[in-house]
Amino acid sequence: FNPLHGRAEVGIAILEEYRRKGYAREALRLLAGYAFHALRLHQLYAYVTCDNEASLALFESCGFTRKVALKQWFYNEGDYQDAYLLQCMGADYLLRLK
Repeated sequence: FNPLHGRAEVGIAILEEYRRKGYAREALRLLAGYAFHALRLHQLYAYVTCDNEASLALFESCGFTRKVALKQWFYNEGDYQDAYLLQCMGADYLLRLK
């Protein structure tokens, strides 16, 4: 969370037994609403590994767009993984609600 620049990083973690039930989408929708309405943030952003198709689909379905690919961004189990930076602008998100 960076109030000076009006942005916050978002991450979602759901236990496997609760995945694909809409919890992550609803949590992200509620978080974005709070961030853009109550906190008056300008944008939200997330880093998602390039091979995580489920998370990419989730964020994109909630108004996030891929902005840049970051090479070897995350280190996991002895290997580096590429990631996308995804961004959701508050003005665009609020327009989608109308």
